[in-house]
Amino acid sequence: MITTDAALEACHKAVLPLPHEICDTETALGRVLALPASYVDDLPRFDQSAMDGYAIRSDDVSDASLQKIVRLPFRGVASAGAQQVRPVLEAGRAMRIFTGAPIPDGADSVIPQERTSVESGSLVFSAPWPARQNIRWRGEEAVAGAPLADSGKRIGPGLLAALVNAGVAQVQVFQQPRIRLLVTGNELRKSGSVLKFGEIIDSNGPLVRALLQRWEYPLPSAVHAQDDVDEIRQALSVMLNDADLVLTCGGTSVGEFDFVPAAAEALGVRRVFWNVAQKPGKPVYLGIRDQTALLALPGNPGAVFVNLVLHGRTLLDRLEGVSNPGPSWSTAVLDDTIPQDARRELLLRVMCYHDQNGLAHLHVQPKQGSHMLCNLSSANALARIPAGDGVCRPGFSLQWTPIPC
Repeated sequence: MITTDAALEACHKAVLPLPHEICDTETALGRVLALPASYVDDLPRFDQSAMDGYAIRSDDVSDASLQKIVRLPFRGVASAGAQQVRPVLEAGRAMRIFTGAPIPDGADSVIPQERTSVESGSLVFSAPWPARQNIRWRGEEAVAGAPLADSGKRIGPGLLAALVNAGVAQVQVFQQPRIRLLVTGNELRKSGSVLKFGEIIDSNGPLVRALLQRWEYPLPSAVHAQDDVDEIRQALSVMLNDADLVLTCGGTSVGEFDFVPAAAEALGVRRVFWNVAQKPGKPVYLGIRDQTALLALPGNPGAVFVNLVLHGRTLLDRLEGVSNPGPSWSTAVLDDTIPQDARRELLLRVMCYHDQNGLAHLHVQPKQGSHMLCNLSSANALARIPAGDGVCRPGFSLQWTPIPC
């Protein structure tokens, strides 16, 4: 067996990023930048008002006081939108202005409408108003050509909006992996089937598809195969020729009906690892043929979930060129008493929360069996209990990573 960390590193090294392609920025949610992105325009593109009010020249009211009232007649309106010419503010006058409107030539400050006093079409000042107030200055966020995002960055909603705002109409992204899914097991039936004694509903296919959907990948259909070496080999033969990542569920252990590793290797798949010192999900298998990865997951759904969140996520990130592929780990303190496993790291489904002082805590959820899924309705993280002969007690510091929930 190899350690969980060694398996994650092996996933990283086993595959290379896929080729680049051009994508319209507005449709790039979830994609990964293959080249750095830069600002096309200054942001803001012009000096503009930060609020509704009046544009003024601050020098016009620099001497204003209770003893020396200054009145500025206001003329014209500056509003957001296309302008034929930039408006001009004459000395000794004010101009009505609205949020986002270009600052008139000559103006150097905006006074909010709620801070003004208006009498007979003039603003009344009994105190100075400083320059450079409530103006969004051209280029204060960024200037054209400045870097916006590095390659290897996955595009979330915020970055997508920032790219669009920066004038980036198209981006170079890594291709999305072609994913195929094979679910094995004589006992499995689709949801809604009338079950005979000894049969169970297949939750692995829906589980894998739901995770891929949450991660914004195109959904592969779930191909079902009986526990038959020829049927499994035939299904794998088709998938390995038409995928960047093949995922299988079931048939990876050492029983008489566990045919997936042998069937894969008969088709030319080179083994990277088989068996990881983790619980659940020990009999996970990673193999490579050319540039296609095969991640064969055990049949228990809890093990499927854990392995896909860890090793599947790492492979997908690596194929898409993510700069730091795989799960990100943080630390938190344990709330519970958990015996260690002498030989394997425990990967427990937990609820991560913060106390009133902001300290992160991990509360282990009940029913951790690899055949159980019910705690995924409340868990939001996986916690790592290191292998050992002792007991992890409340206050023990553990690594954890968020999970889709």
